[in-house]
Amino acid sequence: MTFDYIIVGGGTTGCLIADYLSKKNYKVAIIEKGKHSKLLNFFVEFPNGTIFTLKNKNFTKNYLCEHSKELNGRKIIWPRGECIGGSSAVNGLVYKRGHKNDFDKLSSKGFLSWEWNKIVKYYEEIEDRLKIFNYKKYQSKHREAFQHPIVEAFLKSLKKNKFNFYNSFNERLETNESQCSYYDFTLRNFKRSYSYNTFLKNNKNIKIFYQSLVSKIILKNLNATGVEFIKNKKKILINCNKEIIISAGTINSPKILQLSGIGDKRLLNSLGIKINYENNKVGTNLRDHLQTRLTYKIRSKKNFNFLKRNPLHQIKHLLEYLIFKQGAFSLGAIRAGAFVGNDHNEEKHNFQINLLLASGTIDTLDKFNGVSVSVSSLNPLSTGYIKIKSENPYEDPIIQPNYFENSLDLEKQIKGIEIIRRITQTSPFSELIEREVIPGRIIISRNDLIGFIKDFTTTIYHPTGTCKIGKEGDGVVDEQLRVWGIKNLRVCDASVFPESVTGNLVASCYLAGMVLVKDILS
Repeated sequence: MTFDYIIVGGGTTGCLIADYLSKKNYKVAIIEKGKHSKLLNFFVEFPNGTIFTLKNKNFTKNYLCEHSKELNGRKIIWPRGECIGGSSAVNGLVYKRGHKNDFDKLSSKGFLSWEWNKIVKYYEEIEDRLKIFNYKKYQSKHREAFQHPIVEAFLKSLKKNKFNFYNSFNERLETNESQCSYYDFTLRNFKRSYSYNTFLKNNKNIKIFYQSLVSKIILKNLNATGVEFIKNKKKILINCNKEIIISAGTINSPKILQLSGIGDKRLLNSLGIKINYENNKVGTNLRDHLQTRLTYKIRSKKNFNFLKRNPLHQIKHLLEYLIFKQGAFSLGAIRAGAFVGNDHNEEKHNFQINLLLASGTIDTLDKFNGVSVSVSSLNPLSTGYIKIKSENPYEDPIIQPNYFENSLDLEKQIKGIEIIRRITQTSPFSELIEREVIPGRIIISRNDLIGFIKDFTTTIYHPTGTCKIGKEGDGVVDEQLRVWGIKNLRVCDASVFPESVTGNLVASCYLAGMVLVKDILS
């Protein structure tokens, strides 16, 4: 079989790319490791479906990182979407563009495809396709979705702490002032709007190979000519006339390059893999956003902990959702947040604060009425790596994030907790709080806070950087996302961003796809 374009990974970015290319009459194939069915799609489209999908291997694969020395030796679990649509099918619905600063850094290095004035138009095109749900557009039509007493109190307390309120975080991305708002959501008619149902569901011109694991890219004279993959225990080879696009994510895109003999010479030699092109940057520069959550017992039943303990209320809200598209299940558990900037002596948006209308874990919510307020440092300096362990494509690679390797990241997390505590001690939000449960008010000293952070901090699921954009010798791909040294091969997903994106990741994954297709179709 021969195709014009082969896309490795039918995730957030891969589905978008396939749609745009197929509509120009190119013959396009997607090789996707995960599954798809109408039943699975129901759980994905359900706004609160994350409580099912993040725990279910039909949707998500849980990768286990190596021991993190600065997290007291803990191994952090990284859930990644492993179904058609990728992590856009299982994330928390939040849609947040990257900040202008993120792309000014790229364009200042000569990567002009990423100039802010260009990519803003791409974001707008994406949002028109996804039909983004936000406060500004829907506050009058769906007022009940936004009038949540805990969320309202939280936003009022943020305003009292020098956070400027806007109708959307995507309104003012050219300033560095501290901001608070309701989040924009990837919802269309109160169903999850994700990459499959937006870009592929009604597109019959794409061949999708489901439950297929890519073993390597076929290279001839440094030219990508095909893809070898395994389906039903059989090896299959498909050929390519134009380009192969790896869109397998921050973990698996570098893994596939390494399996294909593109990577660090010492690593490949040690595993007996033929070196096709030496590039020691493949798999390096791994970055991730960490989150530290503070848990509060509250004087309100308007939270998912209460709902979980009361089956009758669950049935009531489920019926409200199914019949009227209203009630607790019509939106996710994260509704509002803040970005900490100039107004708090930060030169840019260095922290993100989230309010979660629940407390506990995805497996076990707390038995009291609770909420969580989390802080994430958005510009981590610590970097890790992805390395394959063998030439066996079924074996997961080594994932070492090196969290807090740079001590400045820890200092930022301490400051973030101090900001959260000021907010939660400000009325009217403080009036809803009965007490701080985790870490508790006895945790005050610097040493106690450091101990708490190292014991409880975990990922907020935003890994990037392992196939970064850079000049030849300094990056894995160029600004058009073409793999250095290899013809007709590109990488396009979160792995290409040299530094962490400010905020949630899904919008900028779509953006990367737009940059690529605009280049190809131009």
